[in-house]
Amino acid sequence: MNYIVGFIEFSLGFGIFFSETVKNASLGIFILLILLLPIHIWDLTKTRPAIGSKKLAIIRIPFQFLLMYGAYLIYSNS
Repeated sequence: MNYIVGFIEFSLGFGIFFSETVKNASLGIFILLILLLPIHIWDLTKTRPAIGSKKLAIIRIPFQFLLMYGAYLIYSNS
């Protein structure tokens, strides 16, 4: 599953570089970030988060929203 999501992330990120696909790619990134948000919240509730420490797990949640906002800006400006 990790390889599949990684391939999707790579493909969407690559799509940002082309004017023909930037709108669809940014929308895909936004949707993917929404779909992955519950996993990050669930990881925060664990005693040993997969990211390493509780502090990093806490920082990752607002960063996720910042990335979502960035994807929205790219979508709305393309």
